[in-house]
Amino acid sequence: MRAWLEQNLGKMTVEYTATAVTAEMPGWKKSGPYTVLAEGENWVDLDEPEPKASTGRVWIEGDRMWVHVKVGFDEVFRRLP
Repeated sequence: MRAWLEQNLGKMTVEYTATAVTAEMPGWKKSGPYTVLAEGENWVDLDEPEPKASTGRVWIEGDRMWVHVKVGFDEVFRRLP
């Protein structure tokens, strides 16, 4: 698992549009609609049928986004220019 993480960390992109979320890595892509369930000043709860990796809460601070992943860790993304 460690070798896989070292090889793949930093390669995923996540894009939210007004109606869908797409997660993509080399050789892998999942996309699907989402629904906003609740939102606060710096977070949003989403229902994402696909890619269904997160627990649904996304925290946003500046150009960073944190997503809690169901297997027990948080992923951090930064906004691309």
